[in-house]
Amino acid sequence: MFSLRKINPMVRAIGTMGAVVAIAGGITFAQQGSNTVKLTGNTLDSATAALAISSTPGDTTCATTASGSATGMDFTSLVPGTTSAPFDFCLDNTGTAPLAISVVTPTSFDTTSPAIGPNLITLAFSCTNGGGTLTSTLDVLAGTTAFTSSSIPAATNSACTVTATLNSSYTGSGGTVTPFELDFTGTST
Repeated sequence: MFSLRKINPMVRAIGTMGAVVAIAGGITFAQQGSNTVKLTGNTLDSATAALAISSTPGDTTCATTASGSATGMDFTSLVPGTTSAPFDFCLDNTGTAPLAISVVTPTSFDTTSPAIGPNLITLAFSCTNGGGTLTSTLDVLAGTTAFTSSSIPAATNSACTVTATLNSSYTGSGGTVTPFELDFTGTST
């Protein structure tokens, strides 16, 4: 059998150094010889949030939506404590992201006589297809108020109704609520 001890120590040192150089060279070659792979043609696109509205009588499918505004409700002869007939409208999510719905009225209400205070009118909203529900007085709607819902799915419409109830404590006669606006917002979820 061959014994390494019998080899001259100088030759052994040179042999060891040579082995180290050979291994280091092999590793360097392996690193230099590796290849690169790529993902090409990548694109990123954000979802769109787009809400449209319709108040065309009988339009529960949002066939005639507008991106800006639609004619609102006109309830007359409200009796204290009695809920009005429903007013129908439709919210249409024309975007690619689900939308949570909220509403605000940016209107400054005229509370001079014979105006009805906005705290005495309750609006009750109910919307299908994830649009949700909301019951609130007009004065609370002066701050953005969210509907209780998951959200309206992308490319889906939501048939909605709203009713108005004059508080039973109202004792005036011939009172009005100034024309007001309801702004609906769809926020991506």
